Amino acid sequence: MIGLTNRCRSDGCELIRRSARCVGNPILCCLTRIALSLFVTGRTPSSERAIVNLRRLCDERSDVQCDIRVVDVTENPHEAEQLHILATPMLVREAPLPLRRVIGDLSDMEKVFEALELHELRSNGK
Repeated sequence: MIGLTNRCRSDGCELIRRSARCVGNPILCCLTRIALSLFVTGRTPSSERAIVNLRRLCDERSDVQCDIRVVDVTENPHEAEQLHILATPMLVREAPLPLRRVIGDLSDMEKVFEALELHELRSNGK
């Protein structure tokens, strides 16, 4: 079951909440959450690829709840400035701490998992 909620449209943010399907231990599932923010510049081809790849990354997760925010830095420069976003597209893992960052369109899933330190959270073992 996947639910989508859009928020903050006026300030350039889009929040997409994906509900997890708990396989195995439902208590662990409820406690496991990944908060990701993807910073993009408008609707460029690179930004669009990053959005699609990020959604695919979270769709692979059946045991973890992914909270995704897509932030257009042209519409919301203050948030990008607060997190020191210097290049786009940039994905920031905000939870669990510490922050982790990946620059690019996220097309190499293995490198994204490694950079964000998500291998121990992968559900399918690939």
